[in-house]
Amino acid sequence: MKKSALLLAAVLAIPSISFAKDTQALDFVNQVKKAADADGSVQASIDIDCPVPTASGKLIISKASYEINSSNGIFVFKDLSEQQAQMTTLVTMYPDDNFASEEIIGMSFIFKLPKGQFFVDIFKDGKSRAGVNKNGQSGINWIGCKIVKPV
Repeated sequence: MKKSALLLAAVLAIPSISFAKDTQALDFVNQVKKAADADGSVQASIDIDCPVPTASGKLIISKASYEINSSNGIFVFKDLSEQQAQMTTLVTMYPDDNFASEEIIGMSFIFKLPKGQFFVDIFKDGKSRAGVNKNGQSGINWIGCKIVKPV
């Protein structure tokens, strides 16, 4: 009887679990792609949280274009000691980097930093990652991040 009461109390103490799929990343990618394929006009944002606090923040975009330096977007770092990063490029992402594929799996956003570039990849399946490349060095140092609901 005591075990049943404890089990019931534990179950009731756990907040409600939602089994509905969070479509925040999917909606964001679709919105940006649709705008880039049309006149570019979009009002979209998404928040990411990374294990490295200086990579966490909010991506805000108001114009989407596949042409370099034609998009209008910024990344606002959660750590306010960092400056905002201006978007320079956005790129569609394909499965296995197969550019001939008609399926889009996500979007990559590239931002200019004083000493390099900052990258944010948002995948339709809800995953995200952030990376940095310092000027004069090859390669991108990536970390996995998670998409979070705005506070």
